[in-house]
Amino acid sequence: MSLKRKKLEEEKKRVYSRRENLQRANALQRTQEEKQRLLIEKHEKQKRDLSIELHQQAKKLADRQKLESEIERLESLIETIKVKDGSSLDHFKKIEDLQNDLKDKNDEMESLQDMNQQLMNKERQANDELQEARKTVIQILDSNGTTANSEVVVKRMGALADKPWVDFCKTKYKEDWEDKYSELQSLWMSHISDSNWYPFRVVEKGRGHEHIVDESDEKLRDLRNEMGYEVCMSVVEALKEIIEYNGSGRYPVPELWHAKERRPATLREAILYLCRNSKRRKVART
Repeated sequence: MSLKRKKLEEEKKRVYSRRENLQRANALQRTQEEKQRLLIEKHEKQKRDLSIELHQQAKKLADRQKLESEIERLESLIETIKVKDGSSLDHFKKIEDLQNDLKDKNDEMESLQDMNQQLMNKERQANDELQEARKTVIQILDSNGTTANSEVVVKRMGALADKPWVDFCKTKYKEDWEDKYSELQSLWMSHISDSNWYPFRVVEKGRGHEHIVDESDEKLRDLRNEMGYEVCMSVVEALKEIIEYNGSGRYPVPELWHAKERRPATLREAILYLCRNSKRRKVART
C-alpha cells in the first residue's frame, strides 16, 4: 500500500471515528433530554393532580364550619331532651337517634381532618421535591458559568446591581474607584441587611399589598443627593428583593432568573435551557 493511500485510509478512519463519537454524543444527549422532559412532565402532573385534590378539599373545608355548628346543635339538643322529656321510651329513642346522628357527624369531621392532613403532607412533599430540583439546577448553572447571552442565569436576590455603582465610582474617584466601590457596596449591603431599616410604606393593592418607598427616609434621601438616582434605585430594588425572598434572614439568596425577560425563571425553563446549552457545547467540542 502506497504512503498516499495509507494516509487516506487513516483519514477515513478518523472521519468515521469522529462521526461515531458525534452520533454517540447525540444519542446520549437525546436520552438526557428525554429524561429531563419526563422529569418536567412528572412534576407538572403532580402539581395538576395536587391542585385538583386541593380544589376538591377546599369545597369540603368550606362546609367545615357548618358541620361544627351542626355537631354543637346536636349536643345541645341531646342535653335539652335529657332535662325536659323525663325517662319515657320515646325520650330514650330520641336521644339514641340524636346520638347516632352526632356520631355520624363526628366521624365525618374526623375523616375530613384526616384527608386535609394527607393533602397537606402531599403538598409539602411536592414542594420539597421542587425546591430540591431548583437547588440542583442552580448549582449546575453556577458551576457551568453564564455569559452575556445566557437566557437563564442565577441571580442573587437582594444583592446590589454592579453597574450604577461602578459608573459612579469611576466618574468620581478615577484611579481609586475599585477600592471605593468595594467600600461603598459593603457599607450599603450592611444597611440592607439591617432588619431595623425599613424605608417603605405598605399599601393595599388589589388582593395583595405593595411596598412604596418612603420619600422622607433620611438614608435614601442622602444617598440620592450624593450618588444619584440610579444608585439609589439599586438600593431600593435590592431591599424589595431581600424583603420578598428572605425578609427574616436579610441576606441575598440565589434564584433562577430569566435574563432576557427580567423575571424569575420557571424550573422547566431552566432545565430546557441546560439541555439546549449542553447540546451546543458538545457540538462545539466535536
